[in-house]
Amino acid sequence: MIFTYWKHHSWSEVGFKTDLGILKIIGSALLLFVIIEPIFSFIIQPIINWIANESPDYSIFQSIAHDSSKYLKYLLFIWISAAIGEELLFRGFMFMQFKHILPEYKHKTVSMILISALLFSLPHAYQGLSGLLTTFVFGIIFGAVYVKYNYNLWITILIHGLIDSVFITLAFMDKLDYYNMVNF
Repeated sequence: MIFTYWKHHSWSEVGFKTDLGILKIIGSALLLFVIIEPIFSFIIQPIINWIANESPDYSIFQSIAHDSSKYLKYLLFIWISAAIGEELLFRGFMFMQFKHILPEYKHKTVSMILISALLFSLPHAYQGLSGLLTTFVFGIIFGAVYVKYNYNLWITILIHGLIDSVFITLAFMDKLDYYNMVNF
């Protein structure tokens, strides 16, 4: 990151752009969140659970239930490490690297989205096959949004943070069984 800034004198190379304007960035992220969250939760997640014949293993988050201090700690943590950190690494940095190392060909952008989604899903292996598939699909969604919005990282950071905030809030309320709600 330091080298990127030193080379370009800007963070925009990895996606920290303000070319859309702050209101459009926030508005777009909120609109996409409102669309993505219910579609994912009520359609995609149940299909993934059915394909994997299991629900994601979120048991590691059970300790947050009804613990306000842990909830606030995790909420801050997910915004810093997941929303900002993962988006910076798996969208910003990796896409920048893939642009330079992959040869030019017709489906280069699709390949970049799929490779980054695969790499994004691997650290979530502790959640089982369903968790891996879930994270892979989210990686595709985040990658597609990143590309669609001219490689603007702020939009994916906000969407990712909002989605994870819903998750952590459900963990705090001891409602993670929400993700098991529909089984085939």
